[in-house]
Amino acid sequence: MKEHLIGITVALPQEAHALFGTLGWSRSGTFPARVERFQDFLVMVVISGQGNACAARAAQFLLKSSPLFMINMGVAGALADGLASGDLVIPDHLTNQSDRISLHGRVKEVLDGLISSAGMHFKKGLLLTSSDTVESPQAKAALHDATGAAAVDMEAFYAARECRNSGVPFYAVKAVTDTRTQTIPRAITSCLSETGHISFTRFALTLLSNPWLIPRLVEMQRSFKAAIFSLEQVKVLLSANLSRDLLAT
Repeated sequence: MKEHLIGITVALPQEAHALFGTLGWSRSGTFPARVERFQDFLVMVVISGQGNACAARAAQFLLKSSPLFMINMGVAGALADGLASGDLVIPDHLTNQSDRISLHGRVKEVLDGLISSAGMHFKKGLLLTSSDTVESPQAKAALHDATGAAAVDMEAFYAARECRNSGVPFYAVKAVTDTRTQTIPRAITSCLSETGHISFTRFALTLLSNPWLIPRLVEMQRSFKAAIFSLEQVKVLLSANLSRDLLAT
C-alpha cells in the first residue's frame, strides 16, 4: 500500500476545507489529516499550517509513510505582471533566495500534461518561498527584479527540500490570490495564527478601529475564492484521472 500513497500538503484550514471538505479530518500526530482515493492511489492530505517550519515538519511527517510523490497545493501572491487572481502557477523551480530546487522529472511531466490537456492554462517558471508575507506592490516588484520569480508563497520550497533529501518527487500547484499591484494589509494578516486560524476577537477589534479595511477585506475574499476555484478544478481533475497506468506510460 505504501508504494501507492501520494502525500498532499495544504497550509491553511480554509484552503484544505474548501478543497477536501470539512468532514473526515482527524489529528494524526501534530497535523490534521484525512485520507482520500485518487483512482489507484491513496492520498493522505495534511494541513501543515503557515510558514517555512510548518511546511518542513508536515513533509517530514508524510515522508514517514513513503509516498510515491508529494504535492503542495495552495495560494500564492503574484510577483510578475500579467497574473490575475485565480491564475494557476505550476513552477519548474523553487527558491528561497539561498538555494534552488528543480522540479523536473517524470511526475511533473505527467501532471503538467494532464492539467494542460484538460484546457487549464498555467504559468511555469520560478516560485519564491518567503519567510514573511510580501505585502506591498513595491516589495513584490523588488523581489521579482531580484529573483525573476513569477509568484511567492510561504511553504513550497521547504516541503520540497525535505522531499529532495529523501529522493521523493515533489510537485507544486499554486493559485494566485493577490496580484502584483494589490496590497495585503498587515492589520488583517496579523489576525491569522501560524496554524491558519483567525483570532475573531482581534479581527473584530481590527475592523472596528480600521473600518477602511472592510473594502480591502471584501476584495481579498473575492480573490481567495477565485484561487480556490482554480485549485478545486485541479483537485477534481487529479482525483478522476490520476492512475498508475498514466504514470507508467
